[in-house]
Amino acid sequence: MQIRPSIFLSLCPLAFALAFVSCKTRSGESELKEAWISLMDSKWKPVEEASDRNEYIRTFSSLPTSGDIKPLPWVDFQRPDVSPDLNYAVASILFAEPGNVKSGSVVQSAAQIKSNLVKFVEKHSRSDDGVETRSLGGVCRLDSDSYRKSLEPRAASGDGMRQFDENQCFAVNAGAFHLALTNFIALRNLSFILDPEADQEFVHYPVTSFVSEPLGLPVNLEDNEIQLQIKNTVTYLLPSGELKSTIYRYTLQIDASGDIIGGEWLGKAQPQLIWMQNRPRFTAEDKALEEAYTLSVSLPVRMAKQDFSSLDLEDPKIPVRESDPLQVNHKYRIELSGDVPRGADGLKTFLRAAFRPLGNVSIYRNTFADEDRVISIEIQLHTPQKVEGLKQAIRDHSNGRSEIERILR
Repeated sequence: MQIRPSIFLSLCPLAFALAFVSCKTRSGESELKEAWISLMDSKWKPVEEASDRNEYIRTFSSLPTSGDIKPLPWVDFQRPDVSPDLNYAVASILFAEPGNVKSGSVVQSAAQIKSNLVKFVEKHSRSDDGVETRSLGGVCRLDSDSYRKSLEPRAASGDGMRQFDENQCFAVNAGAFHLALTNFIALRNLSFILDPEADQEFVHYPVTSFVSEPLGLPVNLEDNEIQLQIKNTVTYLLPSGELKSTIYRYTLQIDASGDIIGGEWLGKAQPQLIWMQNRPRFTAEDKALEEAYTLSVSLPVRMAKQDFSSLDLEDPKIPVRESDPLQVNHKYRIELSGDVPRGADGLKTFLRAAFRPLGNVSIYRNTFADEDRVISIEIQLHTPQKVEGLKQAIRDHSNGRSEIERILR
């Protein structure tokens, strides 16, 4: 994450809600820093024979609905009609970066696995496959001519722009949109699917990053509420593999406790829809794909099949002793047992919460390994820590149900 200094405001309670990550007192004022929040470190690695559409990938195994996120007015959502980019966008959120898989003399490339995963999503994204969808916003229900006519009087009136939120064509509230960016990308390192323009046509792009910047000073409202103008540059991935950004300007209405309670768009740029779904279940007929995908991302399975082709064997992992100091900015692999989330993103969320009292800890999602008893994942410590401190943090967060078995350097 890259942090760039911005302006000084007395808005320290808002730092969390606005996705600004630094807030400290200086001469009685609070420093609010602009945060560049990005998922591009988990972009699919380029593969020569891969389609350009198969460039970006993220995993989330279930829809986040609780925890340290602000509530969002999600609604149940009927998956939209298929467009060329839909299944690529969905697959890009649901699966981790695969590698090449070798079985005997046959090599299945990462590109082939990616292509099959996209087909799998297209085939199984139905409610009877265990798929849930949630959305904010929706397509305009008017026909094209009526839609254009509805815009004409608004174009001649400044007040017309402020009425967009009341029209079903523009149903994504600005405050909810800001919270979605904060909750999922900033807090949970998850993506969602964006239709970036309210134009009557559905498109589906995975969001990769955003830059949020306050404009001017907050305006005091009644009941100790304030209004703040925001400029937000949201970047998403096109099916071609190129990145594109849209700049949104809006106001946020914030109550006395620092919670976002509403928002209003400023200008024409506003999203038509944001949505997400969870991952379909692999069925018996998908067994070959499930095995290939699991093999391509899971270290223990590779080891069980004696496939070390994509592993770095020049840096063997050595267990850390209880008395050994843990080095700052050095990567360690931790092995956990007990009641631990099995999916990569669930595990990251679990560890992020457990290690929060310890300060800054990086967690690397693409290195996790899933087997019957032990889950392992790589972390990097950015403050001095002791082995027992990490172990105690896991015990405390899990109420004794989880343990760190080993720490490997």
